[in-house]
Amino acid sequence: LQWRPWRKAWSKANKGTTVSSAHRKFVTDKTKFAGKSMEVIPAGVDLDLFQPAKKEGPIKLAYHGRVDVHRGVMSLPMILAGLQLQGIDATLHIHGTGNAVERLKNIGMDGLEVTDAIPHEDLAAKLATYDVGFLPMPEHKVWSLASPLKRSEYLASGMVVCGIDHSGHQIEGSGDWLQLSSQKEFITNTVSWIQSLDRESLSALQNESRKYAEENLSWSYSVDALESMILS
Repeated sequence: LQWRPWRKAWSKANKGTTVSSAHRKFVTDKTKFAGKSMEVIPAGVDLDLFQPAKKEGPIKLAYHGRVDVHRGVMSLPMILAGLQLQGIDATLHIHGTGNAVERLKNIGMDGLEVTDAIPHEDLAAKLATYDVGFLPMPEHKVWSLASPLKRSEYLASGMVVCGIDHSGHQIEGSGDWLQLSSQKEFITNTVSWIQSLDRESLSALQNESRKYAEENLSWSYSVDALESMILS
């Protein structure tokens, strides 16, 4: 139902915004947009709410958002199991609602915590103490064109990020704090990479991820980009 008015809206515009480079290309290909400019403005994050706290103890892995099977979340306990088999002290924390919640709860693994969705402020407090955030969503048009808010919240919380390699998860010029792998190698590569880190090297990467968020992911950055485009 949305495609006809969506194309009509773009045909009437002379400027526009998208949330990622892949999204911009999609819009251009589908609408033949001939306007003056199209800016990429990714989802912003509240840097005052989402910020790092002291991270210590076991390596804390995390995912939050829709907990649906088609989002690849069932692969996450296998990463936890792989780390535990290598003698790595790790826990996995999943927060959200969806059709995979009960399946995950029924696994009954040591170190696996699965909860329903929690208030935004409580989520921010938990992410502040977590180490690694996951983006397991597969390469599909829905996620390949996106700018996932959870990625920004992970980075603002001083977490490193591991996920599936596609345009919706990539960040141009990202550092080692973003580790993306093919879907086939996601579990093994993630286990190997986390296993290679000690707390000191992990903390250094986490400091870099927070710095990136401060410089690129605040809502003020998004608003400034939008204002500049409008005023031009």
